[in-house]
Amino acid sequence: MRLSDFVGADNQAPRTLEAIANPDCGWFYLRSAEDFKAIPGSPIAYWASDAMRKIFSNEVSLENVMQFKTGMVTGDNDRFLRLWWEPSFFESCLDAKDNTEAKTSEKKWFPYNKGGEFRRWYGNNDYLINYANEGFDIFSTAKIEKRAVTNMLPELRFKTTITWSLISSSIPAFRIKERGFLYDKAGLSFFPPEEEAAYSLGLCNSSLAVKILQLLAPTMNFQLGDIWRIPYKRNQTYKNSVIKNVLECIELSKKDWDSFETSWDFQRHPMV
Repeated sequence: MRLSDFVGADNQAPRTLEAIANPDCGWFYLRSAEDFKAIPGSPIAYWASDAMRKIFSNEVSLENVMQFKTGMVTGDNDRFLRLWWEPSFFESCLDAKDNTEAKTSEKKWFPYNKGGEFRRWYGNNDYLINYANEGFDIFSTAKIEKRAVTNMLPELRFKTTITWSLISSSIPAFRIKERGFLYDKAGLSFFPPEEEAAYSLGLCNSSLAVKILQLLAPTMNFQLGDIWRIPYKRNQTYKNSVIKNVLECIELSKKDWDSFETSWDFQRHPMV
């Protein structure tokens, strides 16, 4: 019996008796244990509809079409991270296309994704990381001080990614990070093929994904393993319209983000 819609014992007790007397009331569920196996991880999501279970059975998961990797751990964020307006702009590179371009730029500071507040489509571009010479300072210091740090695969550094915050106060919020970023462990990410970036972002921010994640991740933590189990279907009939709508959402969110001085692309306040 799913009583979460009824608050308090005074409400739940009579609703329980009603469900026993009338199984068709809408909050009484009867499931075979075999039904749970259709959903990855076999969560006891007894309220999942037959249609929802078929989605998992009939479609591949995001893990099969996207690359999921855990981000970096610097071992000392206070030392190696800065808000983007703190270092010299002349020592910063905000748009490196790959690891080679970042290294040859001879710049010190590069965009760093740490997750951040609830925000969909675009934004939370706040931090830079000291990644001069492929993070020489980070890794040499860690070796001297005997601290554990992790790096990203060279081929994934600075690539376009879809990201979200590990901890949310409600539902997850997915954003695109265009080329130029490195990624923290708390700024969880997957790396789509360029042609799939907008479409996959649309799926992850859809109401369907919210419903699916209520089955896969009922807490307020959204781990890599929760996201990569989302079913992924390329609907060719609607793909172009989905991409068009997502690109419009990204552009609107970007305009909103850039309308404040906290954006490095700020030009002037829209009221001016």
